[in-house]
Amino acid sequence: MAEYDNTLILYDEDGEEIEFQIVDRIPYNGEDYLVLWDEESDEMAVVVERDGDYETVDDEDALEYVKKAFSSGMESLMDEADAFAVESDFMAELMEVAEGKKKVDTPSPVSTHNSETQLPSQVDTVHFDYEKYVQQSQDFLFKEATAKYNTFSFDEALSLFTSAQEDGNIFAAAHLGIMYHYGEGCKQDDQKAYECFEKGYKAGCPLATAWYSECYRMGYGVAKNKEYASKLYKANEVALKELCNAEDTAALYFLGYNLIMGIGCEVDDAEGVRLLETAVFKGDNRSAVQLAECYINGWGLSVDEHKGFDLLMQHPVPESKKYHFLLGRCYYYGAGVEKDYTKAFASFEKSAKLGFGKAKDYLGDCYRNGQGVEKDLYEAARWYKDAADNNGTANAAHSLAFMYMNGEGVPENEKKAIDYFMIAAEGGITQAQRIIAQEYVSGDILSRDYEAARVWMEKAANKGDAQAQLMLGRYYVSDFGYNDDQKAFEWFEKAAEQGDAEAEYTVGGCYIYEIHVKKNPAVANQWFEKAANKEHPQAMYELGFSYVSGRGINKNKEKGIQYLTAAAERNSAEACEVLAGLYKVGISDYEGQSKYINLDLAKTFALKYAELKGDADSFYLYASILEADGDKGSAKEWYKKAVNEGHESAKLALSKMYVLEGNNYSEAVTMLNTLASKKNGEAQYILAYCLENGFGCAKDKKQAKALYNSAQANGYTGDLFPRKKKFGLF
Repeated sequence: MAEYDNTLILYDEDGEEIEFQIVDRIPYNGEDYLVLWDEESDEMAVVVERDGDYETVDDEDALEYVKKAFSSGMESLMDEADAFAVESDFMAELMEVAEGKKKVDTPSPVSTHNSETQLPSQVDTVHFDYEKYVQQSQDFLFKEATAKYNTFSFDEALSLFTSAQEDGNIFAAAHLGIMYHYGEGCKQDDQKAYECFEKGYKAGCPLATAWYSECYRMGYGVAKNKEYASKLYKANEVALKELCNAEDTAALYFLGYNLIMGIGCEVDDAEGVRLLETAVFKGDNRSAVQLAECYINGWGLSVDEHKGFDLLMQHPVPESKKYHFLLGRCYYYGAGVEKDYTKAFASFEKSAKLGFGKAKDYLGDCYRNGQGVEKDLYEAARWYKDAADNNGTANAAHSLAFMYMNGEGVPENEKKAIDYFMIAAEGGITQAQRIIAQEYVSGDILSRDYEAARVWMEKAANKGDAQAQLMLGRYYVSDFGYNDDQKAFEWFEKAAEQGDAEAEYTVGGCYIYEIHVKKNPAVANQWFEKAANKEHPQAMYELGFSYVSGRGINKNKEKGIQYLTAAAERNSAEACEVLAGLYKVGISDYEGQSKYINLDLAKTFALKYAELKGDADSFYLYASILEADGDKGSAKEWYKKAVNEGHESAKLALSKMYVLEGNNYSEAVTMLNTLASKKNGEAQYILAYCLENGFGCAKDKKQAKALYNSAQANGYTGDLFPRKKKFGLF
């Protein structure tokens, strides 16, 4: 579609043309939304152009805005409608679409080459005709077009290249295609670019052929087909090289870059750089920008930021969005020049306004961090959204997702956050891939799908992301429907080999609990030590336990206590529990004593254990140490907390305290009845004592006698209460 035409031809699912009238063009968020009407079917549609294709608009915010803008311009629109003798109510149609009441059978994106396009039955080989090239490259129209192009007079260049092509210049077709592909002097249109390259290919132009294969490789204006692209490129590589030998700068640029990046051919850094340098020597500024990028990023040659920056300064390309972006990066990072956020911001802004997605992302960073401009979270979010929505820039989507998650510059919205995390994940951001995987596990926003979770986590894991490898391993030992101990261990090990402390600890655990590997405490301790050296609390606990107990290692109580104490200080509940128990019952041959007991330390670690865990076991342990230390009042309070959680040992201990102190007999009897029914010998003995004496219950010597006998039968041999006769001999 020409930029100012009032009609737009789209194609339906059957490939049939539908001619729409453009009844309104409404700008919103940096894009033009087109309100379309098909006279024949009387159907309405709202579309937006992105990357050369027209997409149906389904964003509710956008549709609402378009509806309001369309309504405000209704008067002028109806005048236009009268001219077409239209009787339908446009506004009603549009409102139905916006409110979801009417389904619009929207045509497919513009493309005459859909997924069912039949490829040519064979790949034709182009032969470079040097004499023809010399003749046509010196053609007046072609030379004028090239000169205008090199001075960024794109409108004139486009017109002149078009005229040259119409006059039979086959090389002009390639340049026209390049201009349509980049949107130079025209609206970016990969469909037209493809058609120009196809004409040039059929006419025997090596450069057009190379770009024609690139269209199939990347899906520019035609269904992607990498196999066909590869065949086409290889069949015509010789002709392209011959064109480079003729020092055609466009060919030098294309092949030079491909050789450096290994696109469609084997990597040949030296040759790629040589070709770009030749093009630069011939005065091609775009090749200079590309060569600068290679120096800055170390593509095909050693990183030399100073050379990269110098090339940019010596070969300015004011109309190039990549030029401004690279310049901005140099100033932003201080690459080859002194760091200057103000200059970086200015360059990013120029590139962003030319539509470069990465520049929009960096511009968002500048606004978010206040670099070279006053901090403005709203502007940061706006640029991130522009880059994510219109360029699919993964980093921008990732940043915007966190802003939606935290309500920075935008209203907090978890659903939108997940939407943008998905864009980032699809763009290869590993953290986003992990987040999406976890979202599929939780099912909070996305529908729970364990297989989708595995696929996304595996994408990140395959890139070497240690956290993803660890989490993927955990998936394989979870109830997600694909349990596989071998795969779990393999992923744990990969993450551990990268030095991830949690993974090292986990591999150690595999050797203790026999997950895919045989039990081997010695090997486990080696992994625990690696993680402990990184101050991993649980690894410290496991290693400390090994030293204290002699598990897979020579006993060393001093080392063991040191590791356990370090783990406890880092909030390892297990370490606190073990230390509390050790200091309560005593540590043999420690601190110069045959049995070292330290109830103060036991209380310290037991209290921390109770605070960390907050469960019945931890309450009971702390209460028992308080009781042993003589603080019976506090002990009873902590026993009560454990009893409220149903802890049976706490019930027995509290009942015993009540009976020994001669109070709260009824409470004691209630708890003892519960325990006695479960054949707890000590509880039966204490309950029998209460029944014998009528403490908290009716006196019943017969039942008491039976319980004394049951207590003895269940292994209780103590004599807690002073009695003249034992076990019911009244």
